Amino acid sequence: MRGGWGWRVVVGGRWVAAWLAWAGSGGRAESPQVVTREEQREPAGLRQLIMRSEPVLFPGVVAGPALFVRLAREWTFADTVYDNRVPVRKIGQVPAGIVVDATSGRVLWAKNARTPMQIASLTKMMTLLLAVEALQRGEIELETPVTVTRTAATIGGSQVYLREGETFALSELLKTIIIASANDAAQLVAERLGGSAEVFVARMNERAGALGMKSARFYNAHGLPMGSGRNVASALDVALLARQLVKYPLVTQWSSTWVDRFRGGTFTLYNHNRLVKTVPGCDGLKTGYYRAAGYSNAVTVQREGVRMIVVVLGVGDRVTRDEVAKELVEWGYRQRAGLAAR
Repeated sequence: MRGGWGWRVVVGGRWVAAWLAWAGSGGRAESPQVVTREEQREPAGLRQLIMRSEPVLFPGVVAGPALFVRLAREWTFADTVYDNRVPVRKIGQVPAGIVVDATSGRVLWAKNARTPMQIASLTKMMTLLLAVEALQRGEIELETPVTVTRTAATIGGSQVYLREGETFALSELLKTIIIASANDAAQLVAERLGGSAEVFVARMNERAGALGMKSARFYNAHGLPMGSGRNVASALDVALLARQLVKYPLVTQWSSTWVDRFRGGTFTLYNHNRLVKTVPGCDGLKTGYYRAAGYSNAVTVQREGVRMIVVVLGVGDRVTRDEVAKELVEWGYRQRAGLAAR
């Protein structure tokens, strides 16, 4: 919907007091909502929901150097530019995407932003979110040892070549997931946190529903195409998920790391997101690819107190994906400045 009414995405949780007690109590956040502005006029009992906007820190974990930016509680499409009407080269080669100024809550650009697309390894964003939320609730610790299962050791694609019977700290596995997009580590973390991969996937879908990711459907924790189905989500869904993840400085600390080590320094992890090297302020977040899904990226940038989220899905080649995402970031900051000056 376009024009004067626009759309509003209301992202929420319980009241602030409940949030403050959440980590200790194990309580669940109230489901956020995606509603039109017209729907906000009436239904009885509809109230403004409050979402936690502070960074989530873990004991003994040092946050990155950047100051945390508070995030808007609402997203509005009132000033959105749609489809190919942005001064970005090759924008016509992007099937779907979105640019969100997550500080002001303005959706600056959208193209097929509610259309379900195969998201490949962007799936791991949800896997990581469930892991850090379990850490926040105290259900598991970063140092918790996790033993490699036979199933995890046989997962192909991008991997760190886990062998059945090996044991690694949870923190080591999580960083391989976000930095090197390790499918085997994602499978193993799912099995460990859910008790089984099937239970974990059910939790992924439940959490997606709670976040208002209306087009999302998960079949596994790693994103590879499987006989059971292929994971899908819209650009808006992915942006909402990115908003949750950037509240965890530990996540952006990992996702902004270009090179790290695994297996006691014997295995080098290279970040699949080249924009962390080429875009000022880029601190994540995740890339995705397999042939049928195309090349996708969820990009998070923080500059001078402003958090920008850019998602592009289904691009035909990696170079175009990265070029377009980079240009959308720069355009997003210019567009924000222009809107602020009105």
